[in-house]
Amino acid sequence: MIEVLKQVVAAAYAALGDAGIVLGAEGNASVADRSSGIALVTGTGLHAREATSDGIAEVGLADGEHRSGPEPTSELPSHLALLRAGHGAVIHSHAPHATAVGLVLDEVPLVMAEQAVRAGGAAPVLPYVTPGTDDMALSLAAALRGPVRATVIRNHGLFTVGPDVISALAATLATEEAARVYLLARGIGEPATVPGHAVATLRGLGGITA
Repeated sequence: MIEVLKQVVAAAYAALGDAGIVLGAEGNASVADRSSGIALVTGTGLHAREATSDGIAEVGLADGEHRSGPEPTSELPSHLALLRAGHGAVIHSHAPHATAVGLVLDEVPLVMAEQAVRAGGAAPVLPYVTPGTDDMALSLAAALRGPVRATVIRNHGLFTVGPDVISALAATLATEEAARVYLLARGIGEPATVPGHAVATLRGLGGITA
């Protein structure tokens, strides 16, 4: 099972490279295997487009001890905090459009139906905290609760979670697409947001509960 999950994490990370969301090694991904107590995390310096299962580290979910594989990403504290909070998987990227919106607004507005289905709604923007620190981990764990599956750390990037890697990847793609559409629409006028009464139904379509 561990080897299969390594391949899944590597494939999801590679997909971010293929989508142009991660350039080089500027991102990371993880998944929890609770049956073995292991977190599988992308290794430090792993380039998305070169990601294979050999680039995935095994880390103790409870103690954070490096078990095998390459050295884990420097963002390990945040991944472990979110996995320990009950999320199945975590993806971090410097998604350009979502990060850009986070420099100006306090959320990535809910402008696309798919954003509610995959990411639970608008992505809140958190104040800057130093990457790779426990402070960042605590900020993320507090923000990514309930139906919220995406958040942006100002001047840093996008974090998404889900019950599995595919869901976390879908939240990343949906949030980045929404941010891109929002920025395009701002060139014409004030973008309309998804009506509030539709959000619960859309979340239900994605299996997201409050």
